[in-house]
Amino acid sequence: MVRRPRTLTVLVLLLPLFSALPAEEEAQTLLPLEHKQPRQLPKCPGAIADSRKHIDSIASQLGVENKLSDRWESQLLFRQSQGIKVSNGRELVYYIQPKSAHSTIHNHLLVAGAFEGAMERWDTAHPTVLNDPMHLYGRSTEASKALAELMEGPSPPLEWTVAREPLGHFIAGFDQVEYNCGPDQLLCGNFDGGSSAWHKAFEANHSTHERAQAMLSDLVSQQGPPEYVESLIHIVPQTLGLLHNDGAGIERLSSVGAMEELDSAWAEIQKLMGITTPTAIESHVNPQGGRRQGTQADIEKEMSVVRQRILRAVQAHAPWGGAAGAARGREALVASTSSASDAVFPHAFALTQLNQADGERLRVLAHASVKAFAAPSHSTDVPLVHALDSRLAQLAGLGTLQMAQAADGPLHKTLCLLLKREYECLAGLRYTPPIACAGVA
Repeated sequence: MVRRPRTLTVLVLLLPLFSALPAEEEAQTLLPLEHKQPRQLPKCPGAIADSRKHIDSIASQLGVENKLSDRWESQLLFRQSQGIKVSNGRELVYYIQPKSAHSTIHNHLLVAGAFEGAMERWDTAHPTVLNDPMHLYGRSTEASKALAELMEGPSPPLEWTVAREPLGHFIAGFDQVEYNCGPDQLLCGNFDGGSSAWHKAFEANHSTHERAQAMLSDLVSQQGPPEYVESLIHIVPQTLGLLHNDGAGIERLSSVGAMEELDSAWAEIQKLMGITTPTAIESHVNPQGGRRQGTQADIEKEMSVVRQRILRAVQAHAPWGGAAGAARGREALVASTSSASDAVFPHAFALTQLNQADGERLRVLAHASVKAFAAPSHSTDVPLVHALDSRLAQLAGLGTLQMAQAADGPLHKTLCLLLKREYECLAGLRYTPPIACAGVA
């Protein structure tokens, strides 16, 4: 398991209040917003129809009690979320999916252009549904009910989220929890009670798939210190936690974007919001200009963490060997991609289990990302970095599934079952279930 230093995203982020609004946007005539099932999710209602039965089956195979459904689907809108009122008066609720480009969306996209000051305008318009308690994903029951009532009203806000390839999402979340709760971190409470299966496996230095199985067991049974259970939000299925008063769920969203195509998702939501002066992701690197110094450095820091992980993955699968070899490999990668040639560098991702088209796509992504790493200032390709990060996590997930299948342990079937509804629900985003899950029912 690759460990990397990173800053834990703070749930309640304080943004400065700005009152300057584009005159062109203010002058628009507002049109009523209509809820329509997003074109991205045509199969979602059927996929999540038997949610409790689905989780009960997983719990049974893991030998634990299903408490995940009670926590995540018995409460209204049990997700972190942000309320947004853009400069033309239109409203949006963004549901947060951890490990699905949330930092980029929250810190950069939703604070610039027509979105500048949007959370403050929302708070003024909806004092019973403030952003602060909404950030605490369901702890404030009254705020959740007030938000649900708003959603069922005559002029509901648009609802938006950004999802990620499901297997990669689970693996990225697993990696995040292990970092948050490992021996060098103090973010997950006191494990002395022994209730966490993952912590026992982690302390015993069990294999990756054994630790992943133990963490999945903890998620379904909601076992462990409260801080740890809350950290498990990183591996909660993306289709959970969005119930409404009428029982409808994620299929009620106005739009669902793919993290791997974040630029397209951002363009679509601006169009749905009626923003006549849309902005590109690249223009949000320093959205506040002189009013918020350091934003360029912020996003470069965020992306550099991902790029470092990309480089480590390249090195891990390149034929150099050893720390010294890895260092030489990194130098060779940067040198080869800093040249005028755009040829795919030769040694990246000597991975098994990849078909030719998949391997070529991955090498092209890695090549472009390493080029950006060599000269990061003002040239970070945010969508590209997110796409490659997702693909790397998916590949790690495929390896984990294969290990679990070979070991004939519960993880293979239970993880495939957990992901089944995700792939069905998000099929419109062109995510393909892993072959290792074929036949699991």
